[in-house]
Amino acid sequence: EFYGEPLVGERLVDGEYSRLVLNRESDGRVWSRSEVLNLDLWWDDGELRFWDPVSGLWLLNHEEEKARADTAEARADTEMSARLAAESRMAELEAEIRRLRGD
Repeated sequence: EFYGEPLVGERLVDGEYSRLVLNRESDGRVWSRSEVLNLDLWWDDGELRFWDPVSGLWLLNHEEEKARADTAEARADTEMSARLAAESRMAELEAEIRRLRGD
């Protein structure tokens, strides 16, 4: 309840809005179920978050997804640098072998 009133939201169904009762946890978080998305929508500390009950995981918000992408990009850059360094070293060693063989 919010000031004595039940928490409600609205859902668009067949072109008309219908009331949607929201759930409030004892810690103050508010949530509801989206059958269309097959997700639980949580309003937590001023932020809308999505919970996937099938996987048991929170969907990443914009900042989290950007951090994940940045980390993946940095990892890929590091791996590419290591690969290029290994290829360069291998070329040097092959050249040294040819030199020692007198090729």
